[in-house]
Amino acid sequence: MYEKAIRTANLCLDTKVEDELVFLRCGIIYNSLEMWEDARVMFLMCAGEENKKSYAYFNLGVADYNLGLVDEAEKMFSHCNFMNPRNSETWVYLALTLLKKNTPEINAAYQCMNEAIKLRM
Repeated sequence: MYEKAIRTANLCLDTKVEDELVFLRCGIIYNSLEMWEDARVMFLMCAGEENKKSYAYFNLGVADYNLGLVDEAEKMFSHCNFMNPRNSETWVYLALTLLKKNTPEINAAYQCMNEAIKLRM
């Protein structure tokens, strides 16, 4: 239904989907179905300058990570961490991203894991 709403709005020249919740919900569905490319597009639509939601940046990072866009995923998780440093899942994904780089940053990943463990307790 979200896809249909977005497509219908795009077909009407005078209407535009401006509610980022439509893109967020559609992207979450795509992430759960492991449709990473489509999820990435949806989260890019709601992770702009005017819509600053850490949830959108986090899910965009997850899609980037699963697509192998490690540098982009690191930026998204770092940005999400800046917005909400209390999310342990962000710290875990940031650690995984740092370990997946061409030259793994082991010390930084270790610190991220320590922070994630600290926040879980």
